[in-house]
Amino acid sequence: SIQVEFVVEETASPSTELMGGSRLDGYTLGVCGYYKGKPAFAMCGHGLSDGESVLYQSNKKSIGTVAVRRYDEGQAGDYAIIPISGSSFTITNKVGNPNNENEQFAITTSISRAATGTKVLRYGKYSGITEGTVSSAYCDVTYKNNDKTTTYVTNLVKVDLKYGEAISGDSGGPVFTATGSFCGVHSGSDETGKVTTYFSPTQYLSTSS
Repeated sequence: SIQVEFVVEETASPSTELMGGSRLDGYTLGVCGYYKGKPAFAMCGHGLSDGESVLYQSNKKSIGTVAVRRYDEGQAGDYAIIPISGSSFTITNKVGNPNNENEQFAITTSISRAATGTKVLRYGKYSGITEGTVSSAYCDVTYKNNDKTTTYVTNLVKVDLKYGEAISGDSGGPVFTATGSFCGVHSGSDETGKVTTYFSPTQYLSTSS
């Protein structure tokens, strides 16, 4: 099974700090932690392939390669886990806006699957901080892919945004509470106004078959 242990303390290092919300090439980083005892991070699985390098946006440097990926027809969740290669990057327990400390949150715990009515925040590299409420703890979604195929994904969590919207490039970003509980990684949105969004719950990042 997959075991991701969340970072509970920030690690000081001269290398580039990663956090939930860091800009990746084409995506947003979800959350940092440990996979099989080694520093890693989680994000969305769509658009990625097993073994593919995930690049840091600013310098296109590879952070690591995909070890675990889920975005398959009829299966639960849309997520990936990427162990970090080398010493150029350091993980932290922060999520939010990498460029604004006033919009950063320390993750101290996680929620396996957020219940209906839970108020959550989401950060995407283009949309920034958005706020919403979980309207369904279990939701199945059919996504239209860039190659005009579709993928039916089950057991996502549905959020109705109070303000803001989801923008392409936000995928993989963190969903969390204002009190520091990590809820999951952003998967996608509907196609009408982009104010209904979906995320993969932490449940799939902590255990999976």
